[in-house]
This record gives sequence, structure tokens and C-alpha cells, in this order.
Amino acid sequence: MNVMKQFPLYLLALLVLISCESEVAKKTTSTTDQIGGKSQIEDQVTNFSDDSFDNPKYLEILKELDICVLSDSLGLIAECSPKNFKIIPFKNNVPIEDAFILEVKAGVMLKGSNEPLPPIRHIIVFERENGELIQVNGFRGDLIAKDVSTEANDLILALYVKADETLFQCKYVWNGDKYEFKSIEGLDYGDGVMSLIESTRDSVTNEIYGSIMQSNLIF
Repeated sequence: MNVMKQFPLYLLALLVLISCESEVAKKTTSTTDQIGGKSQIEDQVTNFSDDSFDNPKYLEILKELDICVLSDSLGLIAECSPKNFKIIPFKNNVPIEDAFILEVKAGVMLKGSNEPLPPIRHIIVFERENGELIQVNGFRGDLIAKDVSTEANDLILALYVKADETLFQCKYVWNGDKYEFKSIEGLDYGDGVMSLIESTRDSVTNEIYGSIMQSNLIF
């Protein structure tokens, strides 16, 4: 029996039932409210619909990464366009070309690849070390918010665990070298985002993190 599959359906459901007032509440407001309502939290929305980058450095970054082409008449290889990629800063007061998050559209064929990416967005964190861009984190999911009040912005990622049929909102914090998992900020079985009971947040977070790590969502 898949223990983690039963976990969110039974144990967490029980936690909801025993807290009818304010311990667990269904959320219907914005992501900002879901993760605490702090003014420093910024929602992140990407629809890959822009025709051009708003910063010329973004195209230069993509050229350096060498993962796309300027033009592809056959439509096979991803073009270096905001229709396929988004570059997001995550470190305050650091040049964008030295530290950024690359959001990649689901299912695109990267230059040099033999097959397209899976049908899920990829969130890749890069930092420059000794003059070279190095990938320090990789996630398969959605970046839904970040806390811009921290020098290296905390991230809120929406990661879907198929085995549990649940979308988890996960908080990641910068440890000086890369992002590391901090907590589960919310979960969604398909009926709306719920927060966790504060008294059980740590234990629930540890259980769910194990399921996330087994789901090939981190690379």
C-alpha cells in the first residue's frame, strides 16, 4: 500500500475535521493571502504571451545558456523568446545576469535535447560562480510567489504529487548556496487551497516532503 497516498486522504482529512473554526481554513483569496498576507509577498504569474523581453539582458542570458535558438522555421527547437522562457530575479542588489530564476514553458524542446521536456513547467535557479553560470536548483512545478523582503527571496512553489493527487504549496529558503525546503504552506486536493494546522505543521511537512522527493519533482 502506498502510505503517502493514504496520508493526505485520511490523516490530513482528520486534521481538518477536528479544527472546524480557524485551525484549517479553505482559501479563496490570492496567493498573497494564502501564505500569510504579508506585503512583501509578490504573486508570480507567467502566461508566456509576451512578444519581446522587457530587458535586453534576458536574451543575452539565454544565448549564454545555449538552450534555445534565435529562429526555428520548423518549430521544433525552442526559440529564445518570452513565449518559451521567463527570467526572474531572486537576489536583491545583484545583477540579473549573475543570479536569476529561469522559468521554462512545459513541453518545449531545448537545444541539444533528443526529446521535449515533460508537460510541466521547469523552474531552474542559476548563480554565477567564477564567471560561469551554474545551476543550483531545479524544480518541476510552478513558481507562484516570492518574498522580496529577504536579500535572497524566499520562494513559494506549487508542486503536484501525482501519487497523492494533491498540489502542495512549498516554501523554499536560500541557505547561502542554494534553495532548501522549509515548509508546506498549503495544499489543494482540487477543491481549493487549505492551510495546515500550526500545531502539526512540522510533522506534516516532514511526511509530505518525503513524498515530494520520491516524485521526481526536484532535479
